[in-house]
Amino acid sequence: AGESLPDADLRSTLIGGFGTMGDADVVAEARRRFGLLASNPKALDGPLKTTWLNIVARNATKADWDAIQAMAAASNSAVERQFLYTLLGRPADAALAKAARDLALTDVPGKTTSAAMIVASAGLHADATYDYALANRAKVEALVDAQSRVTFIAGLGSNSSDPAMIEKLKTFRATVPAEAGRPVDRVIAVLTEKAKSRPLFA
Repeated sequence: AGESLPDADLRSTLIGGFGTMGDADVVAEARRRFGLLASNPKALDGPLKTTWLNIVARNATKADWDAIQAMAAASNSAVERQFLYTLLGRPADAALAKAARDLALTDVPGKTTSAAMIVASAGLHADATYDYALANRAKVEALVDAQSRVTFIAGLGSNSSDPAMIEKLKTFRATVPAEAGRPVDRVIAVLTEKAKSRPLFA
């Protein structure tokens, strides 16, 4: 009580940062608070609600993931529903991220939310998400407007650290009209520079 705004902001930043790094104490506290929701729907209410939920999602077990999915399905708020479904794409666990991508291609989340789920899964699983999008290209493209499709798919590979992604993007570039390929070229340029600088930081 009475904490200054800078301290409150710093607290949020530190908790979020340690949660992102998988700090055991912070993750355990996030799970403890998350577990209270079963008996008290307001247990996470407060300024750090989204911070705690993001930590749970990133470090999710299958049980955590299922609980978030159930919360999303039960929510009567369109904003909260989209946020919770998007969280399903953020786990570090590759199998759970894949489950989110599969769910995104159903009618359950809704187009805009499904697109956000796929983008979320690309954050930690860029290569797998890009490959998935290409393997299901028609369904994925149907989630976004025609003018954004090339940008959307190219962007999924932008966090990749695998030099092979550059060749994958060049192959994709050849499948789109020449005048629409600039977004792909930008991602290729970024990844090319990343590949050149990587030995300096290895």
